[in-house]
Amino acid sequence: MPEGLILPQVVILAGGLGTRLGSQTRARPKALVDVNGEPFAARQLNLLASNGFRRVLICVGYRGELIEECIGRGEALKLEIKYSREEEGSLLGTAGALKKAEPLLDSHFLLLYGDSYLDFDYRAFVAAFREKDYDILLSVYENAGRYDRSNVRLVGEKVIYDKINPDPEMKYIDYGAAILRRRILRELSPGQAGDLAEVYSRLSREGRVGGWITNRRFYEVGSPDGLREFRDYLRSGQGGRR
Repeated sequence: MPEGLILPQVVILAGGLGTRLGSQTRARPKALVDVNGEPFAARQLNLLASNGFRRVLICVGYRGELIEECIGRGEALKLEIKYSREEEGSLLGTAGALKKAEPLLDSHFLLLYGDSYLDFDYRAFVAAFREKDYDILLSVYENAGRYDRSNVRLVGEKVIYDKINPDPEMKYIDYGAAILRRRILRELSPGQAGDLAEVYSRLSREGRVGGWITNRRFYEVGSPDGLREFRDYLRSGQGGRR
């Protein structure tokens, strides 16, 4: 691992409605769902801080003001947190939210989702990106259909991604962490709603997406089953690393 590795800006997409969680997200965003006595966002941000990250941009939408009230500017977490805000009545999807945040983004950044807890080797992932010239470096996990439908096939170190119509040869899944170069956002139209899955798919077929394999399973709180599994993981004493 290179000494003095500079960690990038982190961008967290936390604007979704969280409809799969039913009553738990009627009055709050899923980033603030209670996980064993603590809002999920606090656990996610603590994990990032413990790994040495300092600058975070959170893209908020649905009930985003509650996230800002709860998390603030990050002083208690020793983070510098900024926000990009979508209008709650006209959410733009993951790609549209990222395009809206473009003026606040560095030339490259670590992208995460506001419902994913990824306790893996962030520094190795960042170091791998520095060695490559891909527009996107995507972390992938050999899922083989266990936790969700696999959507990634590796061809050497390049990714073929298809979340909508995955083929049977896809044994890996998008782990939930990616490092993106800001320049790819020039290809998106301002104010247009869209899904990053479509962007990943198109760029992967153009040979612009590399894959980085992790063997640490992911946890998520976007579904009842995922939330239950994550709570169990924390109770087991494996999670919450500081």
